[in-house]
Amino acid sequence: MKLFSEQTDDQLVLMYVGGCNEAFDELIERHKDRVYNYIYHKVQDEELADDLFQETFVKAIVTIKQGRYSESGKFGCWLNRIAHNLMIDHYRQLKSENKVSADGDDSYVLNKKELSDSNVEEDIITVQIMNDVRRLV
Repeated sequence: MKLFSEQTDDQLVLMYVGGCNEAFDELIERHKDRVYNYIYHKVQDEELADDLFQETFVKAIVTIKQGRYSESGKFGCWLNRIAHNLMIDHYRQLKSENKVSADGDDSYVLNKKELSDSNVEEDIITVQIMNDVRRLV
């Protein structure tokens, strides 16, 4: 049997489906730099690139294990497509999240101290001030 490095990507995928986890390790080793660089180039954020990179290979594993991987194309291109779709999903999710900020000019009404509940620190300070005023009077 050939060494893993001599196998094609499609052969390695078939070996992985057959239960050889080392075959997928070889696939990761072959494509990790290109996939990570592609993601990082697009998002320009190292932490986000790391997360999307991991999600890409998790998605690839799940898809292969479910038998939905099609050998009609190049494995590396398929990984990049997964990464690309995950980036789109990430930015769509960010866009769709409703974020309300009380710091903007339009919401100054909501940013009043009188409308908020007091916290423990403010209660203690108020009690101390009241005790000091009583003692002074």
